Amino acid sequence: MKRRIIALLCILCLLCAELPIPARASVIESDWVPVELVPQGAEIARRMWRVTRKKYSLQPDEAHANQSGVEILGAAWVFAGESECSYADVPAGFDRTHALYSMLNHQPYTAGEDGSVRYTVKNEWAGYVYWHWMYDTSYAKGWEYRAIYNEKGYGPDNGYYYKFFGAFTSTNGNYASDLYYCNSQSIRNYIVPERVGWEYCQGATRWFRFDYFTSKRTKYDKKIRCCDTEVYDELDWSNVPQPGIYDRTTEYEYQEISVRDYASYYIVLEDVVEPRADKPTGSNLKPGELIGLQCDDPGATILYTVSELGREPGAGDVYTGPFPAPDLESFVLVLRAVKAGMGDSQNVFYSYHVGNLQDYPRVTTLPPETVTNSEALLRMEVESRTPVVAMEFI
Repeated sequence: MKRRIIALLCILCLLCAELPIPARASVIESDWVPVELVPQGAEIARRMWRVTRKKYSLQPDEAHANQSGVEILGAAWVFAGESECSYADVPAGFDRTHALYSMLNHQPYTAGEDGSVRYTVKNEWAGYVYWHWMYDTSYAKGWEYRAIYNEKGYGPDNGYYYKFFGAFTSTNGNYASDLYYCNSQSIRNYIVPERVGWEYCQGATRWFRFDYFTSKRTKYDKKIRCCDTEVYDELDWSNVPQPGIYDRTTEYEYQEISVRDYASYYIVLEDVVEPRADKPTGSNLKPGELIGLQCDDPGATILYTVSELGREPGAGDVYTGPFPAPDLESFVLVLRAVKAGMGDSQNVFYSYHVGNLQDYPRVTTLPPETVTNSEALLRMEVESRTPVVAMEFI
C-alpha cells in the first residue's frame, strides 16, 4: 500500500521537476524585430544583424541556371563583340587591284536575332573616294588641264593610253568641279590642288569621286541572369560584413551585401490568472466522472495534461469543455492558462484517485520542499530496489 502511495507522489514530484515554471515576474523577452520597430523607451535585451548576400551571375542557358536555391531573374543580352567594314557602290572602272577596292568591296551588315544571338547595326557615311586613271604625262599639258579617264585603256578623246591609277579618301567635299577634261565623258570631276607631284596625283589634279560608308555591327549573346541569395544572422557585430557591391565584373555579375539591424526587448506583461479545476485536489473520482476547468481571465485558453500521457505539460491539450476522468487508478492533472498579450499563468497541479480509497491515505498538494525530498526518496528506492518509508500522509 505504501509503495503505491510513494509511486503516486513520485509521479507528481517528477512532473514538478521537469516543468519550466515561469517566474511570477511578468517580464519576457520579445521576438526578433527590426530595431526601428522597438517601442520607444523599451529596454534592449539582445542585438542581431541579418546579413543578406546576393550573388548575381550570368548562365549560358536555363539548364545551367536551374540550381537549388537560385532565382532566375530573366534574360539579358550581353555584349559579345563588335565588327566594322567599309562599303561603297564602286564604279566599274575602279582598279580592282588597289587596296581601297579590297577595303570597300563589302556589303553592309544586317541586324537580326536568332534566339541566342542578337546583332544591331549602325551604318554611317564615312567620306569620299577620289580616283582617276592617267596616261604618261611626259608629253602633256599642265596638271589642271590634263584629261583624266574613268577606266584603264585608250582615251576616246585624246587617244592617250591610261595606265596609271590613283585613289585616296577624304571627307573634304568643297573642291571646285566641272564636267571638263574627262575625255568627253561628261562626268563631274573635282580639282584637288594640294595633291601635287606624280606620286600623289599621277600628273593630274582632277579626280572623279564617290561616297563610301562604314557599317558597324554589335553582337550580343543571350544569357540567363540568376541570383543566389544567402541569408544568415550574426550576433557578433565584429563579424558583420560591410554593406555594398563587391566583385563586379560586368553590370550583371557582382555580389551585393545588405545588413538589417534586429533587436529583442523586454516586455512587461500581466500574468494570466491561474486556472482551476472544479474538483479539489486529492478528490476520489468515480470512473468517467466529468472534470471541468475554469479561468477568470476572459479569452484565456486553458492547457491541460494528464501525467500518464507523458507529454510536456506546456504542450498539453486545449480545454474545450468538461472531460471524463481517465481510466487510471490515480493521475496528476497539470493546468496552465495562456492569453495573447499576457504572461502565461503558473502551472497548477491536481492529484486524483479514481475508484474507492478505503485503505489509501489522502494525498494533498505538496509544498516545494516536500517535492525535493520525495524525488530523493524515489531515487533511493529505484537504486536500492528497497521500499523507503520516510514521509507522513494526511
